[in-house]
Amino acid sequence: MTPATLRPTCVVAVFAAVCLAANSRPGAAQSPRATGIAERLEARAPDPSDPASAPNRVEIVIERWSSDAQADALRDAVANGPDALLTALQSMKRRVGFILTPGMQGRGARARGRRSLNILFAREISTPSGREIVAATEFAPRFQPPDPGTPENPAHEFALIDIRFGADGRGVAKVVPASEVGYNKETRTIEAQKFAAQPARLVEVTSAHQ
Repeated sequence: MTPATLRPTCVVAVFAAVCLAANSRPGAAQSPRATGIAERLEARAPDPSDPASAPNRVEIVIERWSSDAQADALRDAVANGPDALLTALQSMKRRVGFILTPGMQGRGARARGRRSLNILFAREISTPSGREIVAATEFAPRFQPPDPGTPENPAHEFALIDIRFGADGRGVAKVVPASEVGYNKETRTIEAQKFAAQPARLVEVTSAHQ
């Protein structure tokens, strides 16, 4: 092998070794894009009926963010009334993420496992006040384990989860039905009306990608 052909080969070998070393570092974090997940959030769900109890752990996984066209569809639906929001959301048949909620205690092992609820719409917004994430589901999320003595009868009901983060990176989530959803022209997305007055459904919301 001549020096002219040896030089490019050596460069490629050195580059490959550097990349391998960088990816094999102990504790090296993968980017959200590398894992195929846009955002992973962890939160706690306090029980309003038992404030002294330990909050339940909830996870929210966003696989991809919704498009501008989907955001515009929900904007138009808000103007047409609450029922139109559910119809518009259900037209977005492919999920963009999911929520893992507590299972049903007092029943079999399968029922006790964590439950998954599909998210059909999700957007991330940067505002002067901080970061905001809104996500919509076609079933109202249940953050507390259901009563084992009560049969489940989930009904289609548009629900918006509006998460707003403070400067410390911790957020609070409010969950509202279609009748309490409005459109913010500045952020160009739907959001919970009268956010401050709504009860907190999730607290200590943090990003696992931080």
